[in-house]
Amino acid sequence: YTHSASVGYGRCAGDFYHTVLGKLCASLAHLNPDMQGRAMCEVFGAFGYGEDSSFLKFLMDFLLVRGMNHFVPHAFSSRYPDTDCPPHFGVKGRDPSFEAFTALMKYTNKVSHLMLGATHKANAALLYFMDSDWASRFGNAMLDETVAEKLYDAHIDYDIVPHDFLLTAAVENGKLHIAEEYFDCLIVPYADHIAKSELETIKSLNDRGLPVFFVNEMPENADFEGDVVALDALVPKMKTLGMTDVIVEDGYETLRIYHCVRDGKDIFMFANEDVAKTVNTTVTLPCSGDYARLDILNDKYTSGTAVDGKLSLVLAPNQSNIVVFGDRAGFEDEFNLTEEVPVSPKFTLELADNTGMSCFVKMGEFDEFFNVTNTKHYPKFAGKMRYTFELDVKAGAKHLFIDLGIVGQNATLKVNGVDCGIRIAKPYAFEITNAVKEGKNTFEVVVSNTLVRDNPDAFSQYLLLAPSGLLGEITLKYC
Repeated sequence: YTHSASVGYGRCAGDFYHTVLGKLCASLAHLNPDMQGRAMCEVFGAFGYGEDSSFLKFLMDFLLVRGMNHFVPHAFSSRYPDTDCPPHFGVKGRDPSFEAFTALMKYTNKVSHLMLGATHKANAALLYFMDSDWASRFGNAMLDETVAEKLYDAHIDYDIVPHDFLLTAAVENGKLHIAEEYFDCLIVPYADHIAKSELETIKSLNDRGLPVFFVNEMPENADFEGDVVALDALVPKMKTLGMTDVIVEDGYETLRIYHCVRDGKDIFMFANEDVAKTVNTTVTLPCSGDYARLDILNDKYTSGTAVDGKLSLVLAPNQSNIVVFGDRAGFEDEFNLTEEVPVSPKFTLELADNTGMSCFVKMGEFDEFFNVTNTKHYPKFAGKMRYTFELDVKAGAKHLFIDLGIVGQNATLKVNGVDCGIRIAKPYAFEITNAVKEGKNTFEVVVSNTLVRDNPDAFSQYLLLAPSGLLGEITLKYC
């Protein structure tokens, strides 16, 4: 979406941020050997304390799946409140969600380590439009994001390539070769004029056997005939020519995919960027055989075998997985939870605000979950919310999970005193197989929100504030 903002021209164009900005940095890291694949970004600052753990997770996956692998979190501060571009993390022990932030940083380090040093696999080299923008008359040049959006939503990956890198590029077996990257084609967004030297380079690549697609029209100053492809026909043509890496059934345009190869093993990162829709599909990959599926954030690892490159994929909104081919890594086989039992326990609620988060005060006993920070309860509360309840559990299942449903915004779980971990984004599901016993079991859920209710900073006014606490739809899931 394009929306008004306090930036240049008074507006932000969503297609640029989603399809170009992160890809610019990652592309340069892929194409310039001196960078050794390292792409760095400062992240999180200036959203305000309304930026909850699920939002932080979204931003991190947003960058990781586009090829970023070094991060500087903004920021840590010894002051609270600090007006310098919050959120701040830690803030002398007053950050209710610091455990969630810690879990996210551990996840980020592991994913970055896995991706760094791997060779990115992409089908298209997209010509950086800026030279064309300077050479065209009255800015009559197509922006890269106009083309990139078509490619990305069709799961066709690309690097954005400036003219400088084309000057020394090779063409091998009909593919463009730059550094460690190979591309099936070069895509030239429309411009009424392109610099003569750039046109000469593009013509040379085309003459050496590289497919070059000019979007919509040839430049007026071109002195040769090129392959002109209408913008809406570009993706179908690439699919017809086999210039695709991953095929996704049923579309799922906001499923983002990053493919790289490390030590001879194909690695795929999948991230569901839809805020409401679960991905439930089959993807066809360019490799088959044994794989390990890594849910690194939640320490859940399974293995399977892809026949004819087909892989089942189920991702909740804002969930990500990594699949590594070539090794089952000794993980247990994948499984499906076949039985769901909704539960509605009576519970005790205790609150501890951010000035003393180990000092819980009992608020009462309830039989329905609610938003703790709605206007009729505790609208200014920022801290931890502890829920305790009992459930009868059918023991003996091979796998048993509890899904807390909607949570605002992150949760830790103990079952009969056994620590079952933390969840910071959907799905808020914990495996409790080894923690439960037959009959009554005691559950303790501690939910944390952010400091925004205590400190309604200026940046947070641009966000919809998430509700606080357990919101319900708790289920036990078995197989």
